[in-house]
Amino acid sequence: MPYFDRGIGLPRLVLDEMIMLLCAHLTRVYQDLGQFPEVVTGGLAVWQQDRAIELLHERLDGDLALADLAKECGLSPGRFMRAFKKSFGVPVRRYLLHKRVEAAKSLLLHSNKSLLTIAFEIGFCDQPAFNRGFREIVGTSPGQWRRANAPMPKAFSLPAED
Repeated sequence: MPYFDRGIGLPRLVLDEMIMLLCAHLTRVYQDLGQFPEVVTGGLAVWQQDRAIELLHERLDGDLALADLAKECGLSPGRFMRAFKKSFGVPVRRYLLHKRVEAAKSLLLHSNKSLLTIAFEIGFCDQPAFNRGFREIVGTSPGQWRRANAPMPKAFSLPAED
């Protein structure tokens, strides 16, 4: 109940995919059982894969509507979701999560930014969401991963004594 007075902090892409999944579920459950659903035989064409990846990399924050992504590839949102999963083996939101974690790893290694700053830069709405997503993909928290993979300081040598 305390969350109803706050806005939802999910990216549009995630919300669009959730809506599409709900619609697919409702259609499957309540459709005429005499009709068969569309069969997907192939994934995205190479140019569609390239365009989808380009758009997703430009918008790691996920503020991209699924309909816009599908339109850029010349497909309906439902067809795009099925073809994307067939081509990449994961749904769009999962692919985006993997790319965010890759970007986070780079920032964790090559900057001294706080975990919260990194979380916001790569499109997470808060640090707990960042921690959950990172742990789900990598198996450890971002802080632990940073400490374990931090570059070793260069050894220094003392001046030689005469």
